[in-house]
Amino acid sequence: MASHAGLASPAPIAYWPRTMGTQIVEPRSGRFRLPIPRLARFRWRLWPQRNKRPPERILARYTAPTLIHRHRLKLLAVLAVTAFVYGFFFGIGGTYVLVPLGVPLAIMLGIIIWLLPDTDRAPIGQLPWLMTAFIIAMSCWPNYLALALPGLPWITANRLIEFPLAAMVLISWSVSPSFRAEMRRVLAASPVVSRLMGALVLIATLSIALSIRPAESLSRFFAAQLDWTLIFLVAAFVFRVEGRARRLNGMMLGTLVFISVIGLWEARLGHAPWAGHVPSFLSVDAETVQKMSSGTVRKATGLYRVKSVFSSPLGHAEYVALTIPFIIHLIVYGRQRWLRVAAILALPLIADVLIRTDSRLGNLGFLVAFLLYPAGWALLHLKRASRPIALAIIGIYPVVFSLFIVATFAIHRLRVKIWGGGAQQASTEGRKQQIAMGIPKVLKRPWGYGIGEDGRALGFTNMAGVPTIDTYYLSIALELGIIGFIVYYAIFGYTVWRSGRNLFDARDPDTLTLLPIAIALINFVLVKSVFSLETNHPLVFAMLGASVGLAYRLQQEKRASVTSAIAQSAKPMTTARRWA
Repeated sequence: MASHAGLASPAPIAYWPRTMGTQIVEPRSGRFRLPIPRLARFRWRLWPQRNKRPPERILARYTAPTLIHRHRLKLLAVLAVTAFVYGFFFGIGGTYVLVPLGVPLAIMLGIIIWLLPDTDRAPIGQLPWLMTAFIIAMSCWPNYLALALPGLPWITANRLIEFPLAAMVLISWSVSPSFRAEMRRVLAASPVVSRLMGALVLIATLSIALSIRPAESLSRFFAAQLDWTLIFLVAAFVFRVEGRARRLNGMMLGTLVFISVIGLWEARLGHAPWAGHVPSFLSVDAETVQKMSSGTVRKATGLYRVKSVFSSPLGHAEYVALTIPFIIHLIVYGRQRWLRVAAILALPLIADVLIRTDSRLGNLGFLVAFLLYPAGWALLHLKRASRPIALAIIGIYPVVFSLFIVATFAIHRLRVKIWGGGAQQASTEGRKQQIAMGIPKVLKRPWGYGIGEDGRALGFTNMAGVPTIDTYYLSIALELGIIGFIVYYAIFGYTVWRSGRNLFDARDPDTLTLLPIAIALINFVLVKSVFSLETNHPLVFAMLGASVGLAYRLQQEKRASVTSAIAQSAKPMTTARRWA
């Protein structure tokens, strides 16, 4: 140490320079500059050091701390308190408070989606596939089996597809001007239906504030928007494209054959094929799953009633009534011969399983489809090459219809299957009692008791003491009031009438799908008089949307033909044609 005392200490070498823009920031004194430039740059990329005092030539507004930086600790404290409050209330209420707690998060997510920049790369290419997957899942998967994870609400097959479907629609609406413009044009093709749907959403929204239990009505409102409004909008957008309505007929055939095969299997076993084999993560409630998957027997006759993948035999019967018009349409207008043959061969299977449901509404819808479709076909072909056949059908139709009505009363077996007998008298009397109880309640609160509150408002229980309501006419009147009842059924009535008008402009099997859609909606209105469950409602709103999309297609084809005719007439006439 002493030998070096006389030596002059070397001058301190500066640390390597740090570059900000064009100015070199000199390092602090006492640090050593690394003499190797490449190694210095490598060191700087690995361990960059921030300059606490930025150079003056950088503008202050770009380097000044932002609001988040100035109040970072406060914002973290607010986030921690919010997380604690959410966890506290969720721990107390569980899944019952999940919807109220999720509303602020949904609003924040909506704001984020709304702020996304405009682009033409919207995720609309997956909408047709998701729509197809939704129809298949809704039709073929038991609605009482859902993914049951601890601490989370039930995730049904419908919800598993509806959530990404809703996200894609919202993102596409936010970022794509072309998607917004196209959706406006599609909805403008059927303005009355679109306005009635908007009015229904508005009435359902107002019913939350007027509900006797707002929290439960809020949960039911969100479910209805997914099953009704979202499916309606997506179907209108998807089925505006040529060929997709024709695929809908094939999907109806495939799903109907599948659930019919399940129904035959169930009839042989005496219970659902998956009874006793449901894994724990799909069993939302062991007692409910056991009840739904076990067999159903009519007490008065001891006859086993098939329900296939549905929670009741009436659900299966309603599905058959809604889809059988598409099977008839496939037989008449199917392009592939093998598909026509498959549809014809499937009819005995479908009818056999339908009879095993012992449901009057299913039998009525089945026969109504076979009565209305020939009449609609004949009216469409009055001005076409098949005019003689159409005239013959129209001539004998009143006679056939009258004989059918007489037969339903004269033939005992047919009368029991359509109008019911002693075995069905108990359910008929129950509906009469419900109507007698419900009408005064509707008049007492003409604005309704809130969406989802029909059973509690009526207060009718079956023999087992379970609250029940059997007619959807009364359900919708109790939930949404008198105005809501009128708007709801006006949607279907006007769609049937408008589809019938549009059919006279249809020329190909794709747009002619409006005929089975109209018949299916008629069956839906008839079935709802004796069945109140909403199992098949998403399929019905998909049909409504498909009718809007097909109306848009017909409108575009008509405009294209007019434009083509005008362009053709505007061409200069040749000399030979002028002298001809």
